[in-house]
Amino acid sequence: MNRSIRNKAIAVLSAAALTTAAAACSDDDADDEPVDDTTTTEPVTDDTIDEMDDDDEDEDDGDDEEAADDTIVDVAVGAGSFTILVDLVTEAGLADTLATEELTVFAPTDEAFEALPPEVLEAVGNDVDLLTSILTYHVVAGTVLSGDVVELDGQTVETLSGASFTIEVDGETVTIIDGAGVSHEVVDVDVMASNGVIHVLNSVLLPEALDL
Repeated sequence: MNRSIRNKAIAVLSAAALTTAAAACSDDDADDEPVDDTTTTEPVTDDTIDEMDDDDEDEDDGDDEEAADDTIVDVAVGAGSFTILVDLVTEAGLADTLATEELTVFAPTDEAFEALPPEVLEAVGNDVDLLTSILTYHVVAGTVLSGDVVELDGQTVETLSGASFTIEVDGETVTIIDGAGVSHEVVDVDVMASNGVIHVLNSVLLPEALDL
């Protein structure tokens, strides 16, 4: 091979080798270069926690406001455990009264009505005036919350019927003594409505002993 051609070939090969080596070093440098994989987060402060609490309270307030839009009758219907009471209220023509006036209702559950003797249910069903007097005997004017009820220990409370019952408080137990002298326990309290409140009874109040 001609010496000059041989020298040129060596020079070309050397240049190619140097180029390849340079490229490899460049890749190694890129691999060795540190990567910033950190993310920026805002510090959690007391103000942040307060804002989160405020958001939760706003959501809770929204739920309470939605519930408060329902009248006493709406709440009773929605509960599903006062179907007999709702039917009797409708039969007596008291639905509008319970949906518009500010009232406190001591509401017997379906089980409470079902526990009445059959002759009582039959008598009430056949006498609208008697039915009305019994239903309104469960209603007190104004909104009387549980905190107010316990303050009435030993006192008589006038109902919408004009007759009164007596409230007795023993610790956390609230009992109503009706006109027939029978005790009835309040089993749930402060079921709120837009026009008042419902307290739940485990039995039906009677303004007086029925002579059947």
